[in-house]
Amino acid sequence: MNGAAPGRASASALTTQIGNLNVTARNGPVCYTPPVNSPSRAAAAAAGSPGQAPGAAPAAVPQADGLGGVLGGVAAVGNAQYVAAMPPPPPQQQQPGSGISAIFRNATSTLLEVGEPRVCSLPLAGAASMGAPAVVVRHDGFVRRDRLWRGAGLALPVFAARTRHSVGVGEFLDLIPLVDFASASGMRMVQVLPVNDTCVYNMWWDSYPYSTLSVHALHPQYLALRATVDDIEGASMPPDISAEIENARVQLDGPDVDYEGTMATKKRLCRKIFDAVGHKTLQTQAYKDWFAASEHWVVPYAAFSFLRDLFGTAEHWRWGVMAKPSQQLLQDLTSPDKEWHSSILCCYWVQYQLHRQLRQVSEYAASKRVVLKGDLPIGVDKRSVDTWMEPHLFRMDKSTGSPPDFFDPNGQNWGFPTYNWEAMAEDDYLWWRRRLGHLSQYFHAYRIDHILGFCRIWEIPGDCATGGVTHVHWCDV
Repeated sequence: MNGAAPGRASASALTTQIGNLNVTARNGPVCYTPPVNSPSRAAAAAAGSPGQAPGAAPAAVPQADGLGGVLGGVAAVGNAQYVAAMPPPPPQQQQPGSGISAIFRNATSTLLEVGEPRVCSLPLAGAASMGAPAVVVRHDGFVRRDRLWRGAGLALPVFAARTRHSVGVGEFLDLIPLVDFASASGMRMVQVLPVNDTCVYNMWWDSYPYSTLSVHALHPQYLALRATVDDIEGASMPPDISAEIENARVQLDGPDVDYEGTMATKKRLCRKIFDAVGHKTLQTQAYKDWFAASEHWVVPYAAFSFLRDLFGTAEHWRWGVMAKPSQQLLQDLTSPDKEWHSSILCCYWVQYQLHRQLRQVSEYAASKRVVLKGDLPIGVDKRSVDTWMEPHLFRMDKSTGSPPDFFDPNGQNWGFPTYNWEAMAEDDYLWWRRRLGHLSQYFHAYRIDHILGFCRIWEIPGDCATGGVTHVHWCDV
């Protein structure tokens, strides 16, 4: 094959040469179906099919069937190996005039073109660190992306998607029937508000979804308690706990959200489930893989949550010697020999269950060709894990906001610290790359709230209550 087949593509465009063609893919692995009898197909045949010696001729394929091969960097599309002949898909599934009717995955199944020629949707892949599933395929001359994607969708906060199974608020698994509704009605997108943990004050103020305690941790209110033991083989929810969950569902099923009541109930029941049966999850390989990929954020998050409850405040600058974290401090706080270690493990377990359930929703939406779109706030709360662990990345004596305008003559003070972009640039914006990559596990797209904050921000002195006396801080990113 002329030119090495690429591995997994980064978020930026990746271009490689296959045969005589320059193939470009964005947001996914390179994947290309060459025309029948093309030089690229001959090159792929020379590389050999799965189970076939290199150079062996593929099975004869009538030219009219429009079948091609596969070049890619993930197992789902054959790892850059030519796929042998297969029966063509039914005529009604072929794109008129496209020449090629499908992109082939293996010897028994196909990935059909969706919409424009040479465009398909790949299934979500693999581990916690992997990203979005969609891939657009094109090469010079043959295919052009000559129109922008358009589609209808709906947007709502997750807590508003309550069903007859919800406990207090809409939960991640409640998005599955919402995806079904979107798919059945011809909509192609479901957008949600931010889903990160916001438990700063441990009161109803935390219901505001844009003030994040951690840019990685998911909010415990969205956990579907009924499904927290599904990952343990042969396990089931103890009957007494099932009865408590049902009673809580009835008690919290009011016309308005009781945020504090919901959080207190879920925190209590999570611990009860974990102690009874949930701790067995920690021995599964899936959990161990997740923890290995998430340790860099979930350990500080669990330690921070423990100290917040211990001191009764998330204002970490008031924690004395623990106001300045170190790896040694994290190890001491999360050590197995501490009497509170089961609380630390339960915190890990809750985050794993939230991860598992949101991934389930994301994969289901992809299977229905519905985009799950997230929401990323530009800022973080001053009382957050991130400002505790890496204060040098933030201007803690400043706040973000907006200038005076028609709606508010005093301006707005959002209370988020501004970023120290010079410090962030020193490690090539690792904090941001981790944040964006983490969200891409769950969302096929996401909105950045106040994206102008990457260019300029309304910066307010920390001792000001409003946004009236301030200036614009320009960001050189």
